[in-house]
Amino acid sequence: MRQERIINKLIVKQQEQTVSEEQRIAKAVSERDAKQAQQQLVEKEKRANMLKSIAEHREVMVTHIKLLRLITKKCIVAFKSSWSFMW
Repeated sequence: MRQERIINKLIVKQQEQTVSEEQRIAKAVSERDAKQAQQQLVEKEKRANMLKSIAEHREVMVTHIKLLRLITKKCIVAFKSSWSFMW
């Protein structure tokens, strides 16, 4: 009888330790998954911000190039018209 009680206590203790360990592992996995999800969200936001910045820069550069072309054309026209007065 006494040996059975000791064995039963050991079995219960081992089961409790197993449950405790499983809970600890489940918590660690859950925390890791949450951390990964948060990291992916941060990376996605960084990428979106980077793409937005690139698009804005591209728009500014296109406007700048258009303006430079317009100024160049006006300079060429002005140069040609002043050149024609010389001849």
